[in-house]
Amino acid sequence: MEYGFIITAAGRRILAGLLAGQTLTLSRIMVGKGNISSVEEMARLTDLVQPVAEATSTVPAVSAEGDSVSFIVEYRSDLNGGLKEGFWLSEFGVFAQNPGRPEEDVLIYYATLGDFPQYVCTYKNGANDIRRYPVTIAIAIGAEVEITYPAHSFMTAEDVQEAITHAGSLGGAYRIGSLSLPVGSWTTLEESKGDYKYQCDVEVEDSRETHYPEAALSVESLPTAEACGLCPTMLAMEGALRFWAKALPKEDMTGTYALFAHGRYTGEGGGSGYTLPAATADLLGGVKVGEGLEVSGDGRLRVVGLAEESIASDVDIRGMVEAGFGAKAGKEKK
Repeated sequence: MEYGFIITAAGRRILAGLLAGQTLTLSRIMVGKGNISSVEEMARLTDLVQPVAEATSTVPAVSAEGDSVSFIVEYRSDLNGGLKEGFWLSEFGVFAQNPGRPEEDVLIYYATLGDFPQYVCTYKNGANDIRRYPVTIAIAIGAEVEITYPAHSFMTAEDVQEAITHAGSLGGAYRIGSLSLPVGSWTTLEESKGDYKYQCDVEVEDSRETHYPEAALSVESLPTAEACGLCPTMLAMEGALRFWAKALPKEDMTGTYALFAHGRYTGEGGGSGYTLPAATADLLGGVKVGEGLEVSGDGRLRVVGLAEESIASDVDIRGMVEAGFGAKAGKEKK
């Protein structure tokens, strides 16, 4: 399983019930070394598989549109008195207070590094091993966000803004929009997927197969979702999101979706262990040097294999400048 993240079933209930003017209170962040085998398991989690230590984060920043909150989860080996025994960090989770029972905190966001865990070294002689992961969570417009744990991240406000701006290549780029699942759009599967017999493809122009989707339903849609056994996960396709249900919904459902672009984490060596994904029309990434191109030892890219007569000389370039801007411009260039 590759790097993946999800709003848990309990988290969806809390976020869907969050109205404008209300507050989402983040209570703690944990990192662990547990493994999980499927997205369905992730959605049902109420705690990390194998929690190891408490982490911290930057102060959450609500987007200009007010429909999402972003922050950087940070785990450092100097936290909690210093890490005494190294471990393979393979999961982390964000907890929030249950609005109905403030003394209870709920796992609302879970992420796994899948097959690419990162080893965190012990804190020794002031050597600090730091791991950071960008997080974005869709919230109701007008809702407020606060934290009850100390925001002890070493990152500055400028660092956070840069990380969010460049989240496309870090695994956290997002697009957020309104979602509608009409009753008449559901079809019967020819072959059931476990208990799920019906599916609904919702047109989302920005959706790509490389995206990882999240969705939060409106409060009014929750009874319908529970009655039809709506699957807590969905599939991103080209131009659409696919949902599944155990029974046919009896009413339309509405909500908000978020699309994340994600890369892979190799877990090799120090640093973030991030592997740059291949560039596509929709995802910032790396390209390889192909036929007709050559890279020198200092990283300069040049074209090779062209016939000499096809390469413009200084005289040719001067002639083109004079033809385009006049003889006078050509002389001034000399």
